[in-house]
Amino acid sequence: MEALTSYAPILGAGGLIIALIIYLRVASQPAGSGLMVEIADEIHAGAMVYLKRQYSILFFVVAAIGILIWFVPSLGPGTAIAYVSGAACSVIAGYFGMMSATKANVR
Repeated sequence: MEALTSYAPILGAGGLIIALIIYLRVASQPAGSGLMVEIADEIHAGAMVYLKRQYSILFFVVAAIGILIWFVPSLGPGTAIAYVSGAACSVIAGYFGMMSATKANVR
């Protein structure tokens, strides 16, 4: 089982490279008409406001649960750090996913 987990960083990096290539390819496509771009910009702005609000609440939830995990004797600080790190990676993935999805709408 440990042999499989050693491939995780390599596969993760490969996935990020493929995602970047796809994003750059989509972003290089021409945008639609002026009205389409205007509507897409409004959708993008609304989506980013939504994420900002969601993540501002999520911050406190993750912090509270992380503190609880830290003080559980059978879990401890390592598990709490892993939990918070995973939540942070999820936030980053969600942000870039929403950013690229809303920018690609008009292409």
